[in-house]
Amino acid sequence: MRAFRLTHHPAPTLALSLSALLFGGCTTPAPPPVKSARHSPCDALAPATPAPAIIDRHSTPLYRYAICYPALGTAGPALDPVLHVWAKRQLAAFLSTASQPRPQPWVYELLIDMRIVAKGDGFVSVLASGYRFTGGAHGMPFLASFNLIDGHLVTQPGQLFANAAQARAVLSTQARRVFAKRAAGGDTAWCFKDKKWLRAGTAPTPQNYAIATLTARDGQATGLRLYFPPYQVAPYACGTQTVDVPARVLYPLLAAADRAPFTARQSR
Repeated sequence: MRAFRLTHHPAPTLALSLSALLFGGCTTPAPPPVKSARHSPCDALAPATPAPAIIDRHSTPLYRYAICYPALGTAGPALDPVLHVWAKRQLAAFLSTASQPRPQPWVYELLIDMRIVAKGDGFVSVLASGYRFTGGAHGMPFLASFNLIDGHLVTQPGQLFANAAQARAVLSTQARRVFAKRAAGGDTAWCFKDKKWLRAGTAPTPQNYAIATLTARDGQATGLRLYFPPYQVAPYACGTQTVDVPARVLYPLLAAADRAPFTARQSR
């Protein structure tokens, strides 16, 4: 498989150009677990990260899909069913359109890649990334986050805070500060020149701050990573943008039940 990498920032161009890379020869249902990421159809999204534990994939003349699930270890009993239910909902919605006969010559595609992005004592964060192609110039990327903290599931960042509205105001300020710096210089400064677009995409609304995972170092949470999908704060070509908010900023806002993973870092 030829290398083709999408990180958090670049976005795919033409979904049709990914067909051979992601699904070539992919005509059988879920294969056995793999130990190397080299043969994963999700390599195109994250080739450098650990290999998926389970790959559910299928191909027909009308559509192709691949869903990669992570190896969760001790977090599996609590988090694995949640990931499977969510992925199956995405697949069902995709198949409701993709399985219908149509005159178009192209094959519809769905890719869902779920990977652990942070892990430590009492917490694990999984980011689901991928794209859906059902016609047009390119596939539409999408993201979802799943955080398991001391046994309870957090899928919306607002659930972490004692006062969600107050916390979003702080997150908005942090995001705008980061994007202002990016707009001031660098190869991607052009992405952030539309101030009206940027302000709308970073406004402190639940929709704008719906995706976040923990960041970690040495088994302890260091902060929160916010995700801004294409079109939210910048053009599609600029891809998904991320903003890291350190634990010292978050800690005073956190609900008591969610402070433990951040305690050792909050004063730094």
